[in-house]
Order: sequence, then C-alpha cells, then structure tokens
Amino acid sequence: MTVQAITFTMTSISVYLFCFCFINFSFTLAEGRHKRQAINLTELDITSVRNIDKEARKQLMFLIADRLNDTVVTQSDLAGSCQSKLNHTIDGCTTCKADICANVEIPSLSEEVFNRISNGNYRPITYAGEVMKDIAQWAVGAKDFLGDRMGPFLKNIGEDLLEVAKVLIKGGKYIAKPAVNAFQTLGGTIANAGREIIQSISGDVNNVIGDIKGLVGKPFEDFENALKTVRQTVSEKAPVVLNAIKDAVLPVWEKTLGKLFRRKRCVSSCPSCDKLDIKKNTISQIIDSVCGADTTKQKKQAMTEITYLKDLYNKTKDNEQITKIEYDLSSVAPDSPDQIYMDSFFTIGGLQMQLFAGVLNISSPEETGMSIAHQFFATEIADRQSRTTV
Repeated sequence: MTVQAITFTMTSISVYLFCFCFINFSFTLAEGRHKRQAINLTELDITSVRNIDKEARKQLMFLIADRLNDTVVTQSDLAGSCQSKLNHTIDGCTTCKADICANVEIPSLSEEVFNRISNGNYRPITYAGEVMKDIAQWAVGAKDFLGDRMGPFLKNIGEDLLEVAKVLIKGGKYIAKPAVNAFQTLGGTIANAGREIIQSISGDVNNVIGDIKGLVGKPFEDFENALKTVRQTVSEKAPVVLNAIKDAVLPVWEKTLGKLFRRKRCVSSCPSCDKLDIKKNTISQIIDSVCGADTTKQKKQAMTEITYLKDLYNKTKDNEQITKIEYDLSSVAPDSPDQIYMDSFFTIGGLQMQLFAGVLNISSPEETGMSIAHQFFATEIADRQSRTTV
C-alpha cells in the first residue's frame, strides 16, 4: 500500500470517527434534554390556564381581523389590475360590434353582464367583508368576553369594513352600488360605536353598549338585504339577465355613429366579445381568459384563506383553545418566580407547541395570552401557506 493510500485511509477513518462521536453526542444530549424536561415539567393550574386562554382568544380575534384586512388590500391591487383589463376588453367589444360587416352572431352583452363579471372579479373582497360583518355582529354582544378591548376591536373592524367600501368604489361603475353602500354604512356605524366605547371607559359603559346595540341593529339588517342581490349576481348559477332593448339598439346606434364620424372598418369577428360571452363561459373562465390564469389562482387562494379565517374565528369565539400549559421548574427565575424563560409548552387546538416568543409570565395572563396568540397564529398561517403552495 502506498503512502498516499495509507494517508487517505487514516483520514477517512478520522472523519468517520468524528462524525460517529458527534452524532452519538448529539443523540445523548437530546435524550438527556428530553429526560430533563420530562422529569421537571409541571402543569399550570387550570384557573390560570383559562385566564391565559381568554386573553389569547381575544388577541386571535384582532389577528384574524387584521389578516382579513391584509387580504382586502392585496386583492385590491389584483382586482384593480384585472378590472382595467376587463374594461379594455369591454371597450374593444363595443367598438368591434360597431364595425361588424359580416353576417355573424355576436354575443349579446349588456351592462347587467358586465356587472356580473366585475362583481365576480371583486368577490374575494366582498367575501372578506362579509366575514368581517359576522365578526363585528358577534363583537357587539361580546362585552363579557372582550371586556375593555371591545371598544378598540369594534373601531378596528369598522375601519376594516370601510376599507372594503373604498376598494369597491375604486372598482368603477360596474360594481354593485348596494354592496358599496352596505359596507360604508355598516363600517361607519361600527367604527363610531367603538370610538364611543373608548371615550366612555371611565363612565357607565353598560349604558353606552346598550345604546350601541340598538343603534347597529338596522345597519346589520340593511347589510344583509343589500348583499343578497350581490351574492345572486356573482353566483355562477345565476340566470343571465339581458337588457333586450339596449342590446338591439346599441349596435345600430354605434354603426350609425361610425358612418357619420369615421370611415367604417370591416371586421368579420369580435374575439373580445367572445371572451365576455357569459352564455358559453363561467365568470371564473371569463376572468381567467381576460386577466390570466395566475389572477384566477390568486383569487381562489384568497377565497380559501378567508374561509379558513372564518372557521378559525368560529372556533375561537365558541371554544376554549388553550387546554394545558406546562413549564420546567428549573427554568423559573430565582428573583421572580412568576417569570419562566425557557422550556414552556402550551397545548392549543390539540397541538403541543413550545413557547419561544416571549416568556411565560404567570402573573400576567394578558401578556402571556397575547404572546401565545401571536406565535400560534403565525405558525398556523405559515403551515397553511406551505400546504397550499406544495
């Protein structure tokens, strides 16, 4: 055997031994840590757990509402860009119909059809707003649950509803006005209710809340009535309503204008009209054709996330989420026995997680509950996104 071969063999053996020792040491350390945790873990008393759970659930409501608002903002840009393409296609169809010179059938398109397509484009935004409305309606009667956070919560969710109205207004003339008015009225009422509660914290809050419950009743009722027509309009199964007189007169009028003011072009087909043909395509297919498959994909993802947030809201308001909190006795700070800096675990939604964001402060349910809520929510959103993008 050559010197080089001997040297290579010795080096390989050294590397192998190092790796073996390192791995063995790692497993030993992990095993020892696991045993140390298992030996020293103790459970927090059930009263403290319930207090922390309530604070965590309050914070989850804020986080859910904020996430819904983030979705509205993101979808605003996406829907606005898509609406520009839709408007361009609509204009192209109108121009083309005036230039038709062959004996061909052009899809019968009316403003009602354009309304359906545009409202379909903005559907994730109105859906997020409807979930906000449900949360706001619950919050108005949740004084015992929300406590002194009721005012800020109503103010925030009301402003979120107003943001939905602003986005729909930017959508243009084909967006259903009842929906815009519903979000504006309800959002303004709820936001003002929140401000009233905040301002009267030092006074008789119960009287103020009683007045507000009566005040917001009608806007909720009006909201439901206004959005019934919008939901029917956006439905893929909704009948196509055509303005027969306008459809019959418009092409003739456009042809007449063409003859009077410009030299008539001669076209035998109108591809832009075909894209908007709601008798042959669903609303989703029209948006896909005009705005691109990626836009449709992002809209579907938004609808799925909004449904997830709606389900999380329903679970959070109706059920205790944190069922157990454990901590390592050896991690208790000697000078502050209520402060636990490491090896703290919480069971929420049936899942055990290690608390890494902040400390377990037994004496402050609000601080600990908020910390757990932020960590749990961030983890859930990240896990959901990784599942949907795989």
